[in-house]
Amino acid sequence: MKIKLILITLTILITLVTSHPKVIINNLTPEEVLTQTKTTLDGLDCYTGYITVNTTYGSNIFYAFFPSQDKQDDPVGIWLQGGPGCSSMIGLMEENGPVFVHSNGSLYRNTFTWNTKLHMLYIDSPVGTGFSYVNNNAGFVTNEEEIANDLYTALLVFFQKYLDYSTQDLYVFGESYGGKYVPSISYKIMNEGNKLHLKGLGVGDGLTDPINQVETYAEFAYSVGIIADNEIAEVQAIQNACIVDINAGKWNDASNEFWSIGDEVVTISGNVNQYDIRKYGDYNDTPIIDFLNTKQLQDSFGVDMNWQECNGSVYNKLNPDVSQSVAYKVQALLSSGYKVLIYNGQFDFIINAIGSYNWIQNLDWEFIDKFKSADRTVWKVDSNVAGFVQNYQNLFFAVIANAGHLS
Repeated sequence: MKIKLILITLTILITLVTSHPKVIINNLTPEEVLTQTKTTLDGLDCYTGYITVNTTYGSNIFYAFFPSQDKQDDPVGIWLQGGPGCSSMIGLMEENGPVFVHSNGSLYRNTFTWNTKLHMLYIDSPVGTGFSYVNNNAGFVTNEEEIANDLYTALLVFFQKYLDYSTQDLYVFGESYGGKYVPSISYKIMNEGNKLHLKGLGVGDGLTDPINQVETYAEFAYSVGIIADNEIAEVQAIQNACIVDINAGKWNDASNEFWSIGDEVVTISGNVNQYDIRKYGDYNDTPIIDFLNTKQLQDSFGVDMNWQECNGSVYNKLNPDVSQSVAYKVQALLSSGYKVLIYNGQFDFIINAIGSYNWIQNLDWEFIDKFKSADRTVWKVDSNVAGFVQNYQNLFFAVIANAGHLS
């Protein structure tokens, strides 16, 4: 159901045609820094490869591209997973991609894939994530600007190779820590003159503005009954310490305190799943891990490495970045007329809907008061309640009913 909401919001505007500048990376042309492998997954065409974004450190970004199952002139959608350091192959094979993995390792079609209305480009970013790699540890990124610069280089090269898609409307999506990545690359594209035809962005269950999100965890946990009233103060104490350190610019300390909030609630609640409070324990991702590490799959993708869901080195390098806000980038994008969709699973704790709405309300956007006073509508699909939507002009906020973090 959440797929339909995203697709509805994409039915805007007509493609604006411009040309892309020629990119030269350390005297190398796009043909020399991009590899391409064509394969099929359950009968669907898929193009995979690497784009070298930094020759000094051997920084290579992996992509998997699926042309739309509908029309050539459909928009291009980019998917960026969170983490930091988690692979977009998760989104591809467990969330919105055209093919999913059965528990026995076989593939099956996802009926509700975004690929029915979008050309989908899944990117393992930052370098070191998933199938992406870096040859020198000095190449690991440490902030959103470095991530956006690498992504922007990769996109310019990609669209020079895949010219048939270079004039399509572009939408950037991501979830969780993608709440940083998506605004950052969109902001970069905008500031570079929007040569890539960006029309809008969407963030699902995203960490975007920590100082206005962190203060809501105790409230949310108590409201759904996973902590008691005499435990609220324990969680609030960590929240308050995190806010103090954010205001002091002690980013690493603030980030550690941010992670501690979830750990504390999980302990108090008897191991509730932070990503879906209706569940206890962790998700079983063994099927996708096993599948992506098979020789047959890796040969077809043109890769040869041990695939992991999340990379600890990427995570550690970006830990100080966790507690920093990119809300100002969302504000700038809104003020420039780009469509912005923020959506949240009803039962997600780690990025809860109260926190998402809180940071949205604190945006310094000229129409924020009108957004806050706009009616929230019940969104239905086939007469069933799918969620709740609030909208004013180019800002949309949706709570997805009966969904968790992977909404």
